[in-house]
Amino acid sequence: MDDMKTGSIWDEVDALQEDKKDVTKREAYVRPESETAEKIEAATAFRVINSSQNGQNKKQTEKIEENESDGSEPLPKKRRYSDCILKIEKDDQADKKGIICIAVTLLCAIILIASVLGIVKLVLERNKDIKESQAEMDRLRSLKESAEGDLSLYAGAGTLWDYVSPDDRKNNEFIGEIETPEMLDKYKALYEENSDLIGWLKIDDTVIDYPVMQTPDDEEYYLHRGFDKSDNENGCLIMDTDSNVGVGTREGRYLAGEDVPTDNLIIHGHTMKNGDMFGDLDLYKDKAYADAHNIIKFDSLYESREYEVIAVFYSQVYYTTDEVFKYYKFFDANTQEEFDYWYDNIKELSLYDTGVEAQFGDQFITLSCCAYHVEDGRFVVVGKRIK
Repeated sequence: MDDMKTGSIWDEVDALQEDKKDVTKREAYVRPESETAEKIEAATAFRVINSSQNGQNKKQTEKIEENESDGSEPLPKKRRYSDCILKIEKDDQADKKGIICIAVTLLCAIILIASVLGIVKLVLERNKDIKESQAEMDRLRSLKESAEGDLSLYAGAGTLWDYVSPDDRKNNEFIGEIETPEMLDKYKALYEENSDLIGWLKIDDTVIDYPVMQTPDDEEYYLHRGFDKSDNENGCLIMDTDSNVGVGTREGRYLAGEDVPTDNLIIHGHTMKNGDMFGDLDLYKDKAYADAHNIIKFDSLYESREYEVIAVFYSQVYYTTDEVFKYYKFFDANTQEEFDYWYDNIKELSLYDTGVEAQFGDQFITLSCCAYHVEDGRFVVVGKRIK
C-alpha cells in the first residue's frame, strides 16, 4: 500500500507537470492563432468599411487578400477593377496625346503649304503685274514717239476773249488775236485713250519714262492701277491734286493768265524693287549720279519743260499737328517769306550742294517716293525749271 501511495503521488506530480507543459504548449499555439484572428478581424473590418465606400468590386478584392492572409491556399488573383480603370485611362490618355500630336502636325503642314502657295501666288501675280505694266508703258512710249514727227504746238490763231480776264479786257492788254493752245501731237492719241493723262516725265539714261496721271476727285486712284485703269500693283506716276500743270504755253501766257502752273509740281511714284517707276530714284543720293542725270524733263500736254536738280534729301510724312517743315505742302509762294522758308529748308536738308541756286518767282518740280529710313519715310528730288 505504501508503495502504491508513493507511486501515485509521484505519478500525480509528474502528470500534473506534464499537463502543465501540455497546457503551456497549447497556449503557445493557441495564442498566435487568437492574435492572428484579432488582426484578421480588424483588417477585415477596416477593409469592409473601406470597400463599402468604394463599391462591391473592392469587397471581392479585399476578401481575396483576406484568404491569402489566413494561411489558407491562395486563391487565383483576379484583375482588379481599379487596375482596369487605370489601364484604360492610361491607354486613353496616350491615344488622346497621339491624336492631338497628329492633328497639330497636320494643321502645321496645312498652314505651311497654304503659306507657300500664297507666296507663290503673290510672286506670280507681282511678276504678271510687272510684265503687264512694262508692256503697257512700252506701248505708250511707242505711240508717243510715232507721233513726234509733227511738233506743231498750235492749231491756229483766233480771238478768244473767253480766256481773257475781265481786268485784262478792261485794260486792253490783249486786244487783237491770241493764239489758241493745242495739245502736242505726241499726246493726242494717249489722251484719247485716257483723259486723266496730265503729262509725261522722262530722265535720260534712266528707267523713268512714264505718263503722269491726275485725278482731282481721288488722288490715289492710280496708286494701284495701270494706264488702262486695270488693277496693277506698279500703279502710275501721280500728279498731286494741289499741283496745277497749266493749260497752254509760257509764250502764250497760259491762256492769258487764266490757267498758270503752280510754282511747284509734286509727282508721286512707287519705289518698286525691280527699279520700275521711282524704284531707282534714290540713286540720286550719290552726287556723281545726280551730276550725270541733272536734267529732269516734264511735258505738259501743251509744252515741253526742263528742270535742273537743285536739292536731294530724305524726309517723311508728318502728323498734321507736327509743327515742322513739310516739303509736300509747298505749291505756291505768294510772298518772298513763303519762298524763303521753303527754299532754305530744302537747301538745309539736301544731302549735298548741287551748285544750283533759285529765287522767288522760279518754278520747280518735286519727285517723291517712299523711303525706309524712318516710318513713312520719303526720298525727294527737287528741280528748278530752266526751260
